Amino acid sequence: MSARPRVRDILLGLAALAVAAVSARGAASARLGIVIAHDQTISYATGEMTVLPEPGIGALSVLDLDASGPVLREVAAVPISVIGPPTSVALHPTKPLAIVTRAMRPEKIEGRMQHVPDRRVSLVRLEGDDRGVIATLEVGLQPSSVSISPDGHYALVTNRSEGTLSVIEITGTSLKERERVRIAEPGDSLSHVEISPDGTLALATLNQANATLLLRLDRQGHPEVVDRIEAGAGPYAARFMPDGRGAVVANIGSHDVVHLAIEDARLRVLQVNAVGRIPEGIDISPDGSWMAVSCMEGANLTDKSHPLYGRPGRVHLFRFAGGHYEPAGILEVGGGPQAAVFSPDGQRLLVTNTGKRQLLLYHRQADESWSLELTSKVPGEPIAARRRG
Repeated sequence: MSARPRVRDILLGLAALAVAAVSARGAASARLGIVIAHDQTISYATGEMTVLPEPGIGALSVLDLDASGPVLREVAAVPISVIGPPTSVALHPTKPLAIVTRAMRPEKIEGRMQHVPDRRVSLVRLEGDDRGVIATLEVGLQPSSVSISPDGHYALVTNRSEGTLSVIEITGTSLKERERVRIAEPGDSLSHVEISPDGTLALATLNQANATLLLRLDRQGHPEVVDRIEAGAGPYAARFMPDGRGAVVANIGSHDVVHLAIEDARLRVLQVNAVGRIPEGIDISPDGSWMAVSCMEGANLTDKSHPLYGRPGRVHLFRFAGGHYEPAGILEVGGGPQAAVFSPDGQRLLVTNTGKRQLLLYHRQADESWSLELTSKVPGEPIAARRRG
């Protein structure tokens, strides 16, 4: 007859189970590589963006990356907007959560569906049977881009029609707007915000004012403008270098990419690289050795007289060598590549292909070339993507 278990043994057993559960959740979260946002309100079937007569809400795809290979899963019913740079979604650094902005919403006006400015930000759980939107928040008018601090305590959101930044506190499974700070004029089109790897600085692009701002952030995320630079037309998306001492900005007006140095809280142009027409998205690999620029080319042109009409979008690749970026190849996409994002290990590159409603996943080979590994259809137009880290 076995001995009766002691209370201490029971407690130790429960503690071990709890640790195992936490470890399992942590391992699952560690797989999260890239999150992709899909707009279900629009169609590019005619070659021109039109609002659907019966629009959907939106959806996310989560790309898990581990030894078993890439796996995609869907999170349904997430409010998403195509309007704005492809940075309207961000992954929490340690938890299976994402924050998504919706700049515009569909509304029937005079019998026709149109986009009108919205204010919604959503917090989304990415794992489990209850995955989906768990909290919503209204911020400034037309929230377009979001960036989460490295410690996961807050996020910054650009309110494009106001010229303001919303500082959003992230507590457990809730969101709260801590403050709203004006850093530009409404007509400047404050498009994108990006927090530095150490959380002390941020970049903000003013698309219509042709300027990029450098912001100093305190521990609570309060932004203060410390420098402004005009380098190229129509700055849109931006990324910091891994060491935080530089950044790259894609200009959709002048069709180029500017490499900036950041020294003593000042911005200085290091290099300008010409790319294709309308570089919507830009990304730097985690080690800084690669840069990918996703260009629409002729994918969104309806003017048949334009010299690029009918030319599919392309992703321009650059390698970092000798202190600057050098052209390293072009990926012919076939549709409209809104975003191109490196995986957390830098071995893969995900391209969102609007018009064809598909994701393209490329894998870096031993000879430094990139080969197509996976093509997947998705439930909407894939208009934004961000990796963890």
